[in-house]
Amino acid sequence: MNAAEQLADLEISLRIFIEDVLKRKHGHDWLKGSVINRDRLKEWNRRLKKEQDLRSSAGTDKRLLSYSEFSDLIQIIDDNWDEFSFILNDRREINVFLRRLKAYRNPDAHRRSLDPHEEALTLGICTYIRKLISNHRRSFGDPKSFFPSIDSVIEGKNVSRGSGYVCQAGIVRPGDELEYTVSATDPKGEKLEYRLLHSTQDWQKSEKLNLTVSEADIRTEFMVQIWIRNPRNSYHSNPDAGYDDVSCFLYSVLPI
Repeated sequence: MNAAEQLADLEISLRIFIEDVLKRKHGHDWLKGSVINRDRLKEWNRRLKKEQDLRSSAGTDKRLLSYSEFSDLIQIIDDNWDEFSFILNDRREINVFLRRLKAYRNPDAHRRSLDPHEEALTLGICTYIRKLISNHRRSFGDPKSFFPSIDSVIEGKNVSRGSGYVCQAGIVRPGDELEYTVSATDPKGEKLEYRLLHSTQDWQKSEKLNLTVSEADIRTEFMVQIWIRNPRNSYHSNPDAGYDDVSCFLYSVLPI
């Protein structure tokens, strides 16, 4: 992935990370128990309602944090630093890093492509923060953290996670071209392989996967699965199927 894709994907990973940390502390009502600006909560609810009006309810991401901005994520981490300090370590360093990424993420601040040194800095910061998040997962002794894991899979406006998460992806039709961008982490830092479980598609080294919807796919529930694996391992999280993590998208494929 290039720097822009890394930034977009890190934003998704930060949302998942923030929700995970604050939910461990405050339970399912973590939005109420955490320090979060109430005006921002109202704005996220407004964006959620707008999205529901534009798309079917089944195809809408109902996680409120999904409608936050990058600046919101920075503020949440800073306002709830006691919960993040043992994971992110240095408050000033993380704040500087995230604000630098925000400057590169903001389309109004950057109407040009990033310079080579900005690309390198972006990739370096994203990798560093991902490593901190990965270490956090392993610190809780989660068995899955010792295997490659999917951070996110993006298809258009649809975003799915790993661990068999199913994204309600809405309606598509024969002839639609779907592109999936996978972000995944290997605990050894090694290169992974990716597979879109459809037809005869095999494992590939690229994190971008493509699918053309056909008439044969027409049905009310059409499931697309994305698999990852470390091909150098003799073991896998799911040994019978030979993969380490899976992410799913559920569509309704309707006739033209």
